[in-house]
Amino acid sequence: QRTTAFGHFDDGFVLALERRTDHFGAAAPRNLSRQRVWRVRARRVLVAAGAHERPVVFSDNDRPGIMLAGGARTFLHRYGVLAGRAAVVFTTDDSAYAAAVDLSDAGVEVRAIVDARPEAPGEWLSACASRGIPVRTRQVVTGTDGVERVTAALVAPLDAGVPGEPERVDCDLLLVSGGWNPAVHLFSQAGGTLRYNAALGAFVPNGALDRTTAAGAAAGVFDLAGCLVDGRRAAAAVLDDLGVTVAGEESSVTAADGPARTPSAVLWRVPDTG
Repeated sequence: QRTTAFGHFDDGFVLALERRTDHFGAAAPRNLSRQRVWRVRARRVLVAAGAHERPVVFSDNDRPGIMLAGGARTFLHRYGVLAGRAAVVFTTDDSAYAAAVDLSDAGVEVRAIVDARPEAPGEWLSACASRGIPVRTRQVVTGTDGVERVTAALVAPLDAGVPGEPERVDCDLLLVSGGWNPAVHLFSQAGGTLRYNAALGAFVPNGALDRTTAAGAAAGVFDLAGCLVDGRRAAAAVLDDLGVTVAGEESSVTAADGPARTPSAVLWRVPDTG
């Protein structure tokens, strides 16, 4: 529990940091170390480190109140905190729709979802319509206004990669999602090679590595059902390789029904219109 692997070396050698009493704060026992470094020698390593959400770069994208969509969703579900009261969501990926819907259900006024793609995902579009969330396709955020924090997003149509005349949309929260990068660091550190996946706009593991397998989002699988299936497949292969038999009947892995994932768009930056 509360342990993070931070190094992965030859022959299954893994370094990991255990946070033993940090969560107790000032009440931590005096006779126990707060942290402990583990040196693990594993016969097999399964990397399921997830993925990192990436931003889209545009002018004045560093004002307070501008953050990744997944970050605002974490604030909501893990800490019960609303990152703002009036939000604009700028995305090239389905995952930001989940953040918009969750924030709307929690009382945030989502004034627009700005999707750079030509079409919005159908099931998410229906979910937004039922909540009164406007969805603008083939549009981008070209800049922002604000002094101490963001007060407006400048939203413009996108034609052949060139933004048009921007429109001001007032907000105190601007969420951004430019897709996801698999967390391949531990796989790569041990000598695993990578390949570029043009559809994802990211590097993914290029096959298996001796003693090491990547699964789920770390391998470029981003939907929940796919991650569960891929994780089970990878775990079963590792256990079989180790000669470990799992007791009991084989169970199927399923995820609750949700909107089907549609392809994301790879957009690194919005051209400056100033």
